[in-house]
Amino acid sequence: MLNKDRRMTLPRSDLQSPFGRAGGISNGLDGGGSFLKQSFVAAISAYPQEFRHGFEWCAGLGEIGLSLLDFGLIQRLTLADINPYAVKASCQLSTDPRVARFVSDNLADVERPAGGFDLVVANPPNYFAVQFPEMNGDLRPNDPGWRVHAGFYDQVSSFLSEDAVLMISEVEPWKTAVEIDGAVYDRRPEAPITSFSRMWDDAGLVLETARPYYREAGADVWLLVLKNACP
Repeated sequence: MLNKDRRMTLPRSDLQSPFGRAGGISNGLDGGGSFLKQSFVAAISAYPQEFRHGFEWCAGLGEIGLSLLDFGLIQRLTLADINPYAVKASCQLSTDPRVARFVSDNLADVERPAGGFDLVVANPPNYFAVQFPEMNGDLRPNDPGWRVHAGFYDQVSSFLSEDAVLMISEVEPWKTAVEIDGAVYDRRPEAPITSFSRMWDDAGLVLETARPYYREAGADVWLLVLKNACP
């Protein structure tokens, strides 16, 4: 049963907003991982399960997954992103031989490890129809028609171990409109949680918990935790 918990108190960096841009090698490539990684580390540290091989979907620079590896929360890591420049830039952050990287549209070109992934983390594109024309060409926030989400959930089941846990960051999944600084930033035809639930049903996944873990300019960012419906 869904457990919509009160807001978690998690450590956070003040380096960058998930709606902003980072400098240095991440300029134009960071979709928020540099800012949200500490919250993922805290959430996974507190989760009552140990993990072997993590996968970061829509990884960008892979900062969430690399942080989990640095903290010893996973033993191996696979990163995938559709942007080859982001994947290449990720190599500047870490040359750890335990990391595999793929340029891939969702999981299309990702190699499944023996035993599958037992942890999936992601801060994917969160917006169905961004209302600012200047953002239309930016891959990071945009997922028109939830194409990226649908493709991922259509593919992911065969990559998972039986006891796999998925921790996915989403912006205001219970709302049809997202307001940031008082302006409508995104409009959805229905609450994303309704659209995603159909995808989860088809993938054999269930929502275990949903927790708002960060608030930015009036919008809540939620951490959705999914598991196999019939492990």
